[in-house]
Amino acid sequence: MLKKRDAKKIATKLNADIKNGKHQWAKFSIDGKPRKFSIRHGSQSDHSHLVNDLALPLRKIQQLAQCSMTATEYYETQRTEP
Repeated sequence: MLKKRDAKKIATKLNADIKNGKHQWAKFSIDGKPRKFSIRHGSQSDHSHLVNDLALPLRKIQQLAQCSMTATEYYETQRTEP
């Protein structure tokens, strides 16, 4: 299960701008196209929505959070997607 700490690690790695409010949003861009994902409240909150938000399988999201995938590698996967 992906947790809040994973989402925050990914946001930091992608140099996302985190907007606070009723909901927390991590906003970043790839080739000028805006992207965002939510960081849910509660340290134990399920963040499985990142699979859809970041357009990667769970295994790759975990690699992104655990530092075995770089931001550059993530950006490259997104540039090759249709």
